[in-house]
Amino acid sequence: MLGYHDGEWAATLDTWKSLINPDDGVSVLELVQAVIDEGGDKFKIEFSMMHRDGHWVPILSRGFLQRDPGSGEALRLVGTHLDLSERVDAEQALKRVNEQLDERVNERTVELENSRKIAVSLMRDAERMKQRAEVNLKNLQESTVELHKLQQAVEQSPVSIIITNPQGTIEYVNPYTTKLSQYSSDELLGQKVSKMGSGEQPQEFYSELWQTISMGDTWHGEICNRKKDDTLYWESITISPVKDSRGEVVHYIAVKDDITEQRTMHEALIVAKNQAEAATRAKSDFVANMSHEIRTPMNAIIGMSHLALGAGLTGKQRSYIEKVHHSAEGLLGIISDILDFSKIEAGKMEVEKVEFQLDEVMDNFSNLVGLKADEKDIQLIFNMHPSLPKVFIGDPLRLGQVLINLGTNAVKFTEQGGEVLVSTNMSEETEGQALLHFSIEDNGIGITEVQQEILFQSFSQADSSTTRRYGGTGLGLAISKQLVSFDGWRYLAGE
Repeated sequence: MLGYHDGEWAATLDTWKSLINPDDGVSVLELVQAVIDEGGDKFKIEFSMMHRDGHWVPILSRGFLQRDPGSGEALRLVGTHLDLSERVDAEQALKRVNEQLDERVNERTVELENSRKIAVSLMRDAERMKQRAEVNLKNLQESTVELHKLQQAVEQSPVSIIITNPQGTIEYVNPYTTKLSQYSSDELLGQKVSKMGSGEQPQEFYSELWQTISMGDTWHGEICNRKKDDTLYWESITISPVKDSRGEVVHYIAVKDDITEQRTMHEALIVAKNQAEAATRAKSDFVANMSHEIRTPMNAIIGMSHLALGAGLTGKQRSYIEKVHHSAEGLLGIISDILDFSKIEAGKMEVEKVEFQLDEVMDNFSNLVGLKADEKDIQLIFNMHPSLPKVFIGDPLRLGQVLINLGTNAVKFTEQGGEVLVSTNMSEETEGQALLHFSIEDNGIGITEVQQEILFQSFSQADSSTTRRYGGTGLGLAISKQLVSFDGWRYLAGE
C-alpha cells in the first residue's frame, strides 16, 4: 500500500509515526493517547502516510488496544489500514463535478436572471410601444377627423383654392374654382396657372409675383383672369409657399376671392364721384362768376344811395333811400357769403400769412359790429389779456371775417339792451408762436346741443323760425368753420 517490501522498515510505533503526514500526526497521536488514557479499546481515524515514492496516501485506520487482563495496562495496538486513494479520488472527482455543476448552475442562473431582466425590459418596451401605438392611433384618428373637416371646408369653400408645384403646374383645384372659371378639373390639372390668365396685366406684374413667392414670401394682390367663355373677372389672391423640413418650397397654395362685382361698383363710384366733383366745380364756378357780376351793380346801388342820403331829401324820400341802402348792404353781404362759400367748394380759397397788428383787427371788428350793436342799444364789451403780443403772422382778413361773422350773429340774436362780451386770451406761448383763444358770448336766445350738430352745415340754422325772424342764409358759420380749418385753428361751439 505504501510501496515498501517486507523487511524494508521496522514495524515499530516510531516508524509508523515517522510516516504519518505532519499535518495529521498531532491529531492521530492525540486520539491514540486519549484511547489509552481513557481506558478505551477501539479507535478509528483517517490520515495520510508517506508512500515510498514520496506522495501521500490517504488511509482509514481501524484498531483496538490490547491490555493486560490483570492490570489493565496497555500492551499493544492492533489494527488495519485501508487505502482510501480511490475513494478520495472519487470524492475529489465528485467534488469537481459538483463544483462544475454549481458553476454551471450559477452561470445558468445568471443567464436566466439576465433573460428575465431582458424579458421584463422587453415587456416594458412592448407596453410602452403599445401605449405609444394607442396614442398614435388616437392622434391619427383625430388627424383623420380634422383632415376630413379640412377637406370638407376646402371642397365647400366659397373661394377658389389652387395648389401647384414649384413650377406653377396645377395639382389641385376645389369645386368653386371650376364653377367660377368654367373649366373642369380635368381641363386644369396638369396645366400651368397661366391657362386662366387674361393678359390684361403687364409681364412685370407677374415677374414680381413669382420673385416674391420663389423667395418663400407670401404675395397678395388683385389679378384679372379670363373664364373659359373669354369673360374677364377679377380676383383678390393670396399665394403662400409650402415648405418641407429642409425649408425648400414644394408647393404653392393660392386662395382667391372673386371681387368682380365689388370692383365694378368701385369703378362706378369713382366715375360718379368724378362726375359729382365736376358738377360741383362747375356750379361753384358759375356761382362765383354770377356773384361777381351781381356785386358790381350792388356796389353802385350802395354808393349812389349813400350819395343820395347826403343830399337834401324829404322825410319820405330819405326813408325810401335808407331802405334801399340797407337792403343793398344786406344783399351784398349775402352775395359775399355765397362767393366765399363757392370759393371754398371750388378749392380756390387761399389763406395768407402776413405780418399784422391784432389791435387793428379788433378795431375794425369794433367799428363794424359796434354800429349794429348801437342800433339795438347792445353793450359791446372787450376783454383783452394785457400780456398779448402786438404783432402776429397770419391772415388778418380771414381772422377778422370769422370774428365779425360771430360778432354779427351775437348782436343779431341778442335782444334790445343786452350785452356781448368779446374775450381774447393766450393759453400757450413758445418761441416765436402763441396759441390765442377768442370767445364771443352773448345773452341772446342760446342754442341746444342737438341744434349745435347742424349749426355748421351749409344753409342751416337752429330752426326754420330763426330764418323767418332774424333772416340770414345759414352760410356764415359754415364759412367760418372752413376758414378756421384752413389755418389749423379749432372751432368750439357753446350754448
